[in-house]
Amino acid sequence: MTFGNILRVLYKTYKVDAHFIAQKLHVDDSDVKDWEMGINKPTHHQIEDLSAMFAIPEKTLTDSLADSN
Repeated sequence: MTFGNILRVLYKTYKVDAHFIAQKLHVDDSDVKDWEMGINKPTHHQIEDLSAMFAIPEKTLTDSLADSN
């Protein structure tokens, strides 16, 4: 599963959007959209924060970034 797919599952499961995640991670909405589309990748610190926010293992998130290539 790609990182973008994980984000879309989070949107649906938790009824959040890119704006919500961007606010929590202190980034622009466009950054989260770029992650979703595979244009850019979040930093390690942002991965840690996402992992904590949604109880997703960091390894799952980092592995999904590799799958996005």
